[in-house]
Amino acid sequence: MADWHLSNQVEAVAAACGLATVELDVRRDDVHLGLHPAGQVVPRIDVRVHQWTDDEVHGDLYLCPLPSAAFVRLRQPDVTVPRYLVVWRPLTEGDRDRPMDIQRLEGRNLGVYAQLTSHPQPADPAQHTAVEVALTAVLTGTVLRNLVLSQ
Repeated sequence: MADWHLSNQVEAVAAACGLATVELDVRRDDVHLGLHPAGQVVPRIDVRVHQWTDDEVHGDLYLCPLPSAAFVRLRQPDVTVPRYLVVWRPLTEGDRDRPMDIQRLEGRNLGVYAQLTSHPQPADPAQHTAVEVALTAVLTGTVLRNLVLSQ
């Protein structure tokens, strides 16, 4: 799956859900993509995508390592476009070869997500922090689409 990068997977799933993507400068805002309905510019959400690894699952939480500075920027409550952390489960080779459609993605566990505005500030902004993402916050194609459309 080396040639089918995470961003390509997110874009393919977004397109199947009727969403378009905009690549953003991760160095500026610590977000990777903007997602909005195809053919429109609003509503929109911005997401930082982290690749799922089973090593980060602890009980009913996914502990996502993030630089504290990135966490602080994702957490800002006063941004006009809502920001989410998405922990993405990589799709399989078989997924790449089959057409993506919203019906197939409705119940598919694509990962977990969190909006960080209610998470506590990290103690030391110069360090990494482990962001707790509840495993019950399952991201499916329907949830992704609803996150965007509800803004």
